[in-house]
Amino acid sequence: MELTPIIQGKQRVVIENVKPLVNQGRFSVKTSVGEQVIVEADIFADGQDVISASVLFKLSDDDLWSEQPLYAVWGDYFKAEFKVVSQGLYQYKVIGWINHPLTWLRDSILKVNDGQVLQTELLEGIVILENILKKVEDAEKMVFIQKVIAFFQDEHSYEQAIEFLKNPILDELIRHYPDRQHVTETPIYTLWSDRKAARFSTWYTMFPRSAASKVNKHGTLNDVVKNVLPYMKSMGFDVLHVPPVHPIGWQFRKGKDNTPYQPGDVGCPYAIGSELGGHETILPELGTLEDFLALIKSADNMGIELAMDYAIQFSPDHPWAKEYPQWFKVRPDGTIKCAETPPHKYEDIYPVNFECDDWQNLWNALKDIALLWASWGIRILRVDNPHTKSFAFWEWLIKEVQAEYPDMIFLAESFTKPSLMIHLAKVGFTQSYTYFIWKNTKEELTDYMNELTKSDLRHFMRPNFCVNTHDILSWSMQSGLEPVFLTRYFLSATLSSVNGIFGPAFENMISEAIPNCEEYRHSENMKFVNGIGI
Repeated sequence: MELTPIIQGKQRVVIENVKPLVNQGRFSVKTSVGEQVIVEADIFADGQDVISASVLFKLSDDDLWSEQPLYAVWGDYFKAEFKVVSQGLYQYKVIGWINHPLTWLRDSILKVNDGQVLQTELLEGIVILENILKKVEDAEKMVFIQKVIAFFQDEHSYEQAIEFLKNPILDELIRHYPDRQHVTETPIYTLWSDRKAARFSTWYTMFPRSAASKVNKHGTLNDVVKNVLPYMKSMGFDVLHVPPVHPIGWQFRKGKDNTPYQPGDVGCPYAIGSELGGHETILPELGTLEDFLALIKSADNMGIELAMDYAIQFSPDHPWAKEYPQWFKVRPDGTIKCAETPPHKYEDIYPVNFECDDWQNLWNALKDIALLWASWGIRILRVDNPHTKSFAFWEWLIKEVQAEYPDMIFLAESFTKPSLMIHLAKVGFTQSYTYFIWKNTKEELTDYMNELTKSDLRHFMRPNFCVNTHDILSWSMQSGLEPVFLTRYFLSATLSSVNGIFGPAFENMISEAIPNCEEYRHSENMKFVNGIGI
């Protein structure tokens, strides 16, 4: 049987219950630039020796660690905090050791206060101070240490020696130049630091094809610049989210209000792709790529960011359906399986097959879409229904994209089971939609806020309190009452630092829903209207 290496045998300090951690360090804790990270741990050892501990932290690419001492708050509970000053991936770990010099100082003072005369203790102090003297470069500190050593050595200067023993400067020197031996270290944990917009932003969602000034006229990207940007800016929003702006398929195209297609129907923008192209192409009715880039620039000039809808959905006309059928679910008869939520079928949309044999090329192709948009200047992706796609894919994609664009923000548009929503936040999503839409009573809101802010969720899940979406119209807002709309937005804006609305349905207090359903009756997914309403 192999013996434990002797260095481990001398490690007496135990470090437990380190916080913040996500799944014992499996996933990164989230923070943002300028925030303080509070580190906590239970740290103890055998016996009565003084324990010292620190948190070491650095950007993952840096060579040198920064250090912040942990202090005992009560009992074995230690705490410290450090400020995140840069964007990107941080590493941190907690170290602890028996502080023999501080143990000597504490015990010596206790003995003096008890009336005991020190002899051997002063000789021990000389050894400790000589070791510190080797590390000191400041001349004034060197003189002080040499003076203390001289008094400790002179048996005729005992009273002066005891005065120096109690001098706070001696305590400070011992703490500043620690004698670390047999240090216990935790594993290295990670922390992802986002830019401030990840923590503070207000979203306005609208359909560009609804941006025209005239009723029943298809809006353009130029209309968004002219009509939407000044309008939303006047209300204080700083993120404009637009649903997919790509060509829309023709096969099985849906008509207004999900009725069969009629000539002139514009189709659902989430049925992405036609003979004109796929996710890399702009719908001609909206404009050109140059128009889209101009929209990004105009928004930026007004302090507004453009968020694109990253929807992994493909119409039967999408080029990938013909070029890479192996990326989809092919039925025994050779046809591709459409999207389904049994018993409902969505023939105009093909979902990809994350279990296909060619999954690596599929992943890379999906990554190329995000990187292409990033090259256009997009730094926010609102991901459509991420809980219906592979978790492993999202963890990989987010890391890959943020390796090139650390300022990229990913919002998980996911209203599903709590475990799925929580796991999406763990694997890297910057922000998360929540159940706020369905929390109405004081008790419901209080319980939910306690869950989000006082549990471990606070370390990795940033709630985006959207009031409505282009699909969801909650029961409370179906009343059409102005106080309800005002209260809902007031709550979203004060309970979370990230919130948003789907407009102009919200500010126009549109409240007509599909009977017995929490969805807008006349969804803009299937039509265009005079969207601005001004």
